[in-house]
Amino acid sequence: MRKLLLWFRSHPSLSLLGLVIALSAGLHFFFQWRTERRWERYCTEARARGVKLDLVEWTPPPIPDDQNFAMIPVLKEAFAEGGKHPLELPGEKLSFGSAVKGERMNWLTWQAYFKAQGFIAEATDDPVRDCLRALDRFAPQFQQWSEWRTRPKSQFPLDLKLGSSLPLPHLTTFQHASRLFSLRMRAHLALGDSAAAYDDFRDGLQAYLALQNEPTTIDGLVRISVMAVLIHAVGCGLQDQAWAEADLRKIERDIAAIRIWADYRHTMECEHAFCNGIAENLIRASLGARLQVVKDLEMMGPGYAAAFVVLLLPDWVLRENQLRLNRYYDEAVARVDLPGEHIDQDRPMPSSPGQLKGVMENRYFFLVRSLISVSESVEQKYFIFDARMSMLRIACALEEFRQQKGSFPAALEELPPAFLSALPIDPYNHAPFHYQRATAGTFQLYSVGANRLDDHGVVDPSRSDAKQDDEIWLYSPAATR
Repeated sequence: MRKLLLWFRSHPSLSLLGLVIALSAGLHFFFQWRTERRWERYCTEARARGVKLDLVEWTPPPIPDDQNFAMIPVLKEAFAEGGKHPLELPGEKLSFGSAVKGERMNWLTWQAYFKAQGFIAEATDDPVRDCLRALDRFAPQFQQWSEWRTRPKSQFPLDLKLGSSLPLPHLTTFQHASRLFSLRMRAHLALGDSAAAYDDFRDGLQAYLALQNEPTTIDGLVRISVMAVLIHAVGCGLQDQAWAEADLRKIERDIAAIRIWADYRHTMECEHAFCNGIAENLIRASLGARLQVVKDLEMMGPGYAAAFVVLLLPDWVLRENQLRLNRYYDEAVARVDLPGEHIDQDRPMPSSPGQLKGVMENRYFFLVRSLISVSESVEQKYFIFDARMSMLRIACALEEFRQQKGSFPAALEELPPAFLSALPIDPYNHAPFHYQRATAGTFQLYSVGANRLDDHGVVDPSRSDAKQDDEIWLYSPAATR
């Protein structure tokens, strides 16, 4: 011992360095032990609440093929080698029109497209019928799709163990399907066949319903995009007053049956497990594998410097990020009021990136900022979705009222209970939607939007429909003179 002390005295620099190394190692193992204990406690408590922390836990029980909508050939092809999309219109980039700009769909353009693709041999003087005839090319696929009536469930062959590498080839097929059914719906409405148009709407709605239990955020966003296409088509039919009363009532009931915030909650719960998988991969991976995960998530920024830092981070820093991620998703899910069918956007979220203070804390929780940025935008998309779906229900009831009474009601309160079981509430402020009947046989309907201020439903054609100050129903019938 005396010789050791003498050595320390004669080598002060090396002694100090050794002391620093020993202290650093001790602190590292202490933080590692403490963080792992905190993570274990969280896991125990979360699982007691029924939280599924691993994406694999969302694997549903098997469904017999004859009951599984996902097993129709047109969907199975998406998972086949090479991934086919049999509902795709080749090279099609045509417009369905822009409601915010007041632009209608051009049937002559679509007619020319179908002729150029060989879907029709010759064009006639009736472009709508030509387009409808062209869609007969998909008759076998449409027939398969209609099996949703006898296949009430849907489960796709997803290997959830793949986590962030999970392929989702079927989602493109669903997006193609929504465009086809929307196009056919518009053609049937233009030809005065409301009943056939409703069948098209219901087939298109299946693209939403079949994905309802899918376990990723991208599935939720595809569901919203599918419904946006259908809302646009139904809305244009309402604008032209082309829907029959019976079909309006069926559409309203179909939309009312969708539990939007339950859908959002499911999306957030699955994303919770998905992000856990990413965090676990970073913690457990080798240096090379960790770098690949970082590249996949595009968290490196402008160069490799950030990736290099991530490679050197101790596991307990990543675990601290994971703990905060989990608390964020707990807080996000807690904001959802399922019985009340709304979300409390004023409920505090202490673990959100917006609560990080200073440069150092923002850098320390880099994984939180990277992964939650997507989830925060998803919540806003569901607000828009809820507002538009609610206004669609109201617009259907308004048109049904007009067909029975000869004019639109003076106030929305005249709709229940004959035309609506209850008035939908604006999701942004939990108040009634703004409505005003115009003397020219039209009306104005809008939500206050994300700023929760009444900007009087003014439409700015230079901005997209999602960027308007208010969330506006853009399909009121044209004013009559």
